[in-house]
Amino acid sequence: VVCEMVKNVLSVKLDKNHNDLRLAKISDSKRINEMEFYFPLKRVMPEKLSSIFKKHGVPVNGSDFPLQVGQLSFSPVKGFMKGFVDLVFSFEDLFFIIDWKSNYLGDSIEEYSQDAILGAMEKEMYILQYHIYALALDRYLKQRMADYSYDRNFGGVYYIFLRGVDHKRGPEFGVYSDRPSGKLIEELSFELMGRD
Repeated sequence: VVCEMVKNVLSVKLDKNHNDLRLAKISDSKRINEMEFYFPLKRVMPEKLSSIFKKHGVPVNGSDFPLQVGQLSFSPVKGFMKGFVDLVFSFEDLFFIIDWKSNYLGDSIEEYSQDAILGAMEKEMYILQYHIYALALDRYLKQRMADYSYDRNFGGVYYIFLRGVDHKRGPEFGVYSDRPSGKLIEELSFELMGRD
């Protein structure tokens, strides 16, 4: 079972429009496993984060995710943000984020449809998580690439629900993907850190 899961994850097309974008094609030299990040935080309030996500229609217009963010129960915080991104890799001059999820959504692959995994992404606040990851990677690349541009170099985010991936069925099951807009990342950067 574990071998089959690994085979599926390595072989699945991450992008239905790009046959070569598969993890099996990414060499060790093109990836960072468990990339640590650490950045300063200015005073952060849930209501402000909520308004940013609402303004940018994240993840989709009509979603109640911005409302969920606004209802987070933390007092305004200031300090430092530290975390780890499961996997960062580069492919054709683009940089991507991968996060592995082992959530159990059901016994059949159909229970890992796009609607089902979007529901899990919202419920578990993974959407907020990957925006923080995107912000951390953006900051990392700005410091290391002289000609870096988010719009030109950031490829996107993939959350892979390991139990729901079947390489024969493609990314329609078990693979959530998004590419936050550069404007959103810029606004989050200013809100969280006070600078780009």
